[in-house]
Amino acid sequence: MQQNKNFNVKIIPFSVLSGYFLSAFIYMAVNQSSFLETDFSKNISIGVFIIIFLVSSAIILGYGSIYPRLAFISLPVICTILGLYSSYVSESMYVALAYSVICGTAIYFSSKLCAKEPSSKKKFVLGSNHTVIIISAIAFFALIYIIASGILRYFTFGSADYNTGFYSQLLYIMSRTGIQTSTLEAASGNLLSHFAVHISPFLYLLVPFFTVAPHPITLVCLQAAAVTSSVIPLYLICRSRKITPAYTVCLCATLLIFPASIISASGTFSELTFVLPLLLWFILFAEKRKILPSAVFALLTLSVHENAAIYMIFFCLYFMLDTKKEIKNTENVAPKRFFVFSSVTALFSLIYLIVCISVLSAGNVGLDLTPYNYASHSSIADVVKNIIVNPSGVIQSAFTSNKLMFILSLLLPSLPVLFLKSHKHSSVLLIPLFVLNIITQGTGNSSILFASSIAATAVLIYISVLTVSENQAEQTVTSPNPARRLLSSAALVSIVCALLFNSAYTQYRIGNSVNIIAEYGEQNKAIIDVIEQIPDNASVSASDNFISHLACRPHIYRLENEKETGYVIIDLRDYTRITAEEKYTIEYYENLGYRSYIYEENCIAVMVKPS
Repeated sequence: MQQNKNFNVKIIPFSVLSGYFLSAFIYMAVNQSSFLETDFSKNISIGVFIIIFLVSSAIILGYGSIYPRLAFISLPVICTILGLYSSYVSESMYVALAYSVICGTAIYFSSKLCAKEPSSKKKFVLGSNHTVIIISAIAFFALIYIIASGILRYFTFGSADYNTGFYSQLLYIMSRTGIQTSTLEAASGNLLSHFAVHISPFLYLLVPFFTVAPHPITLVCLQAAAVTSSVIPLYLICRSRKITPAYTVCLCATLLIFPASIISASGTFSELTFVLPLLLWFILFAEKRKILPSAVFALLTLSVHENAAIYMIFFCLYFMLDTKKEIKNTENVAPKRFFVFSSVTALFSLIYLIVCISVLSAGNVGLDLTPYNYASHSSIADVVKNIIVNPSGVIQSAFTSNKLMFILSLLLPSLPVLFLKSHKHSSVLLIPLFVLNIITQGTGNSSILFASSIAATAVLIYISVLTVSENQAEQTVTSPNPARRLLSSAALVSIVCALLFNSAYTQYRIGNSVNIIAEYGEQNKAIIDVIEQIPDNASVSASDNFISHLACRPHIYRLENEKETGYVIIDLRDYTRITAEEKYTIEYYENLGYRSYIYEENCIAVMVKPS
């Protein structure tokens, strides 16, 4: 980095701000109490704080006077570190949002001032090999993060891990009978076909893996592999569009740390996580106008879940509009053929969606008509009718405080890029996101913590790819330096925002599990030892927290199903009691004729039904 002999006075405010945020971070890191506590500053000497602040500012100003770029870069770096720490400790999306604004502003002005400073004559140019290595490294860490989160949740007996238990039993039964049935899905606890609740033939593709390793952790690993493998089609899409290696890394990194992908995937298992890689593979081949592989991945996407049809309809509509422009400008028959293919696929997806919802809403399982939470026996016509005649209801559903924060946490990591010149037809792709995640009444569809938002990642990342591609092309036409600086700043802000929102959830996903293991390690080990004593072929009713550990058996029920089983396992831990389970006490089952088999105070109780 070249030394600047002329002092830039703009270094002073940057040094002062950097020194202030650095001082705040130092005190937060070394203070024994959390900054969320009202007496955080009680034992802090304001005089010492000022001294640390002045020393920090002087050091930054000192090296900034020699290398101005370092001073300008220091502010966004320090703000990001402080923001990550604050978001993690507070577990607050509001804190993440505030620091997103602070860091975004710092990045914008820093990049603007850095561009005016002379740089080193030797510039490191990111090559294709470097790109693959960096993306692979980020993907590896994302893979470890998701797997670690899933394993920690499994061994801390989190109630939210019930869903993993349900899918474990479902695949266990599928591997033996070939039929999608479970005793955990119906409210009554009766054996029920999964096709009565969701249309997911894709699950059959997971059976071979579960047959080899029949364990809930297998599902955790499959889910992690599916999400992190999404960077492969994304990388190929970027390469096909000739996006530079640096921007390719930014886009792939954003995908891998996107809250709607990594946070939802690091929770309980859901087949919806597989929509992300399948949609991106479909997009890759659709951009290349290859009909056969596009058709294969379209069918695979549709097979995951009935909701996937909504995404497929609008992606096909986008490619219809995109190819229509090509048809006018070329005599090549490939665009015409793909236009026909897109039209047929969109129509097929629409018919498939209507049939799926009609079949599901005709069932007798109290279906939540995804995603609108209508009563059973509703039809798709009822949903459309309500949207048309009840705009106030739609607006009320879309603009609650929780929905607004969800929208921000969903959009913000890609919003800086989307603010740039966007692709002409890309707004069409936002419609399914609005329909499935924003105007819904179900909380699961409007929370980053659930996999129902993961397909939105494919939409937002692809729109970002289109935007970067458009703006990168603009750089060669008009004012390349400002255009490049703006695009680079937007890409960096996207990554920082994604990291900040991720940090707000990491304490919830991993930090709390680590704390539970540290505090209740012996208790958890005792629970595992007790559960291992239950015969594999026994029928069991259990608290939701224990379902995943007992799932690989044909007869496993929730306590609320009130089924008569050979064993009843009750969670006695005070900090995990679920309100719906509070009535199912030891006394309750003793009155039903069960006797105590194993009892660990404030831990676990096993009741057995005498023969």
